[in-house]
Amino acid sequence: HPGLYFFEETAQGLGVAEPEQRSAEQALRLLIERLDELLLYIEPDLNGLTAYSHKTRELLILACTELENNWKHYMTLAGVTPATGQFNTNDYVKLVGPLYLTEYEVQLKPYLNVPLLKPFKGWSAAAPTPSLPWYDAYNKTKHDRSQHFDKATLENCIASVAANVVMFAVRFGPISLYE
Repeated sequence: HPGLYFFEETAQGLGVAEPEQRSAEQALRLLIERLDELLLYIEPDLNGLTAYSHKTRELLILACTELENNWKHYMTLAGVTPATGQFNTNDYVKLVGPLYLTEYEVQLKPYLNVPLLKPFKGWSAAAPTPSLPWYDAYNKTKHDRSQHFDKATLENCIASVAANVVMFAVRFGPISLYE
């Protein structure tokens, strides 16, 4: 019976072009490497998860803009045009159901004290930005660093990178993550 066992079959089934996937792999690799570098200096325990710095803010902004790029891809693919000139979370939250985003879980294997991550859990159209705490933190620290710098925490960085892992798996299948 037909299946999606080999990479080529998965790519064909998902309609993925190899250059597109390589570019996405590079972007994800960069995010993971930056997170890994932060974890050399900050232990992700109860105290460390609340740590923030210019480096955590930088990663949070980078990870969330990459997510917006992925979300925009699906909005465009669906033929949706933004109501306000640019897509925002009022638009992006509509992807939760069709992409099964709340069902994905990511574990930070080397750090078993970090709970299983469900980065899209609780994302709701009733409060599309605040219902994603790590995205809300990104939005606040991006627009008003002096007031919200403390929201660029390691915990929010981990969640935003995990959200990118989820979006990569949605778009290209989870098999290529193992490679």
